[in-house]
Amino acid sequence: MEYSIQQVSEMLGIPIQKLRRWDELGVLTESFNTMTAQLAEAQQKTEESRRATETTRAYLESILGNLSAGVLAFDDRYRLRTANASAAVILQQPLAELTGAHLHVAHISTAGAVRLVRDAKARGVRVTAEVTPHHLLLTDEVVRSYDSNYKMAPPLRGKRDLEACLEALVDGTIDCVATDHAPHALSEKEGEFAEAANGIVGLETAVPLLLDRLVRPGALDLPTLVTRLSTGPARLLNLPGGSLAPGAAADVTILDLERSWTVDPATFRSRGRNTPFAGLTGTGAPWMTLVGGVKVAS
Repeated sequence: MEYSIQQVSEMLGIPIQKLRRWDELGVLTESFNTMTAQLAEAQQKTEESRRATETTRAYLESILGNLSAGVLAFDDRYRLRTANASAAVILQQPLAELTGAHLHVAHISTAGAVRLVRDAKARGVRVTAEVTPHHLLLTDEVVRSYDSNYKMAPPLRGKRDLEACLEALVDGTIDCVATDHAPHALSEKEGEFAEAANGIVGLETAVPLLLDRLVRPGALDLPTLVTRLSTGPARLLNLPGGSLAPGAAADVTILDLERSWTVDPATFRSRGRNTPFAGLTGTGAPWMTLVGGVKVAS
């Protein structure tokens, strides 16, 4: 960036007549470009410092406000912990909005978090979100059994939260479905519910469950499900997949919409057997999977 003598005069407080006289004498000839470059650098650093200060202030205000509201809390080691699922969205949105950075919300599970993401998108914030199959299909009612296969993080929510997540998946507020595949040894899921590990296996049950429980009854159309499982994640992660265009990588799952199935953990390819869906039956499942044009499952 170049500055005129007028601008230099104003920034340095030196009368313009004196600068012009120095310029006529050749005093400024060699040093003018260097001086203006230094001024530009100083101005840029000042602007960067101002933006950093604004971002830090907004972040601290968000933390302090949510601490006072009970949304956040400190644990016994003074680390921030969220008191509900919306807290992470509340905390990070100001940063994404101020910096233009991409914020991705993993495993969204509450109506409140959905509303925050929807509002942020409406304001032009670069925010995306994902939801798991189990948060679309199960509510906290099943936890009454204290079966540790229903223990996961975030935990299962109420019916209103499930409905809000499904609505957001349909309208595009939620960009994709993620399995949150979390295999555990049998010993990690046995014992007391409170002590059991969080998470379930999901890679082998996600597509059949969503086809049978959401697509077949009409809660979600098939093209939208395919998008949320393929092109949506690919776009979000800037990956070349999710396309059937000529020349694209032949990573393809072929579906049989009339294929009957029963969830049998003993037949899982995963070594993990921890699933709350054991014994469920349904219709619609993958028939064949290709990776790079090579059949890997059928």
